[in-house]
Amino acid sequence: MKKQMEILVVDDDPNIRLATVRLFGKAGYAVAEAANGTDALRLIHEIHPDLVLLDIVLPDADGMELAEMIKSSPQTDESFVILISSKKVSTRDRVHGLTIGADGYLTRPISNRDLLAHVDAFFRIKAMEKALREDKENLRITLEAISDAVVTADHAGRIVTLNPAAEKLCGWTREQAHGMPFAEIFQLLDETTLQDREDLARQVLQEGKILQMTRPTLLVSKTGKKIPVTNSGAPIRSTTGAVVGIVLVFQDVTMQRQKEKEILQLNDELEQKVAEKTRELRERVAELERYHDATIQREFRVKDLRDEIKRLKNKDNK
Repeated sequence: MKKQMEILVVDDDPNIRLATVRLFGKAGYAVAEAANGTDALRLIHEIHPDLVLLDIVLPDADGMELAEMIKSSPQTDESFVILISSKKVSTRDRVHGLTIGADGYLTRPISNRDLLAHVDAFFRIKAMEKALREDKENLRITLEAISDAVVTADHAGRIVTLNPAAEKLCGWTREQAHGMPFAEIFQLLDETTLQDREDLARQVLQEGKILQMTRPTLLVSKTGKKIPVTNSGAPIRSTTGAVVGIVLVFQDVTMQRQKEKEILQLNDELEQKVAEKTRELRERVAELERYHDATIQREFRVKDLRDEIKRLKNKDNK
């Protein structure tokens, strides 16, 4: 069920307060009211209104100071505060009110229609801000859950965020890396020549397309450790299509390389064993062939002897 937006009307004039409460109530808002700063602060902490319509001149408090208190406290700063006054109406007053943190500043006299239009507009802004916060939180959760190292940079190639995997890979915290040039945090080397690789962030920004490094690459961490990685980058575009930043993804392939090394080693061992077995079989075959030849020769000699004995017997009989 959609939450009913709640407004707190703070005004010491009972007639104005009552008329304003009725106006917002008829417009479908939930409305609370307070006649002074003390009651206003108590209600703000109790009901956490979405918007506070705050008269600047109150019997026990200065409305501007009260607005500053509301917007500077983590317990109450999510409430929108609109200052309203019939006495402090100068440009200087409005600038001061907005400077201390108020979200809006209205002056009386103001028609009911204008007042409602301003409040409706503030609630639309509040809804968009809430959606943006939720999107940002969802993005943060997603990035922290990704096992690959994910880095975002702005249009100048300066680091904006690192996820935990990226912090672990490069050795820098997101606070340390924030605002630093990408190439200073992520030094990349050609794995074969150990020469510096081209700045991937700058390449993506210049070409405005997805790029992936195909040659073996090493990343030099903050401690100087060289880590084999695969990496790719893609531009981040605004709704108009302009490149406003980049996202880069790195994958530590140390374990993959270790497994590949183990597989190669096993292949070498297997080939060596096959070669040894082949050599043994060849020797055995050669031995069998020699035995076969010797057997054949022996059989021929036996046959010759038998023939000779037969011949001699035949001779004696004659």
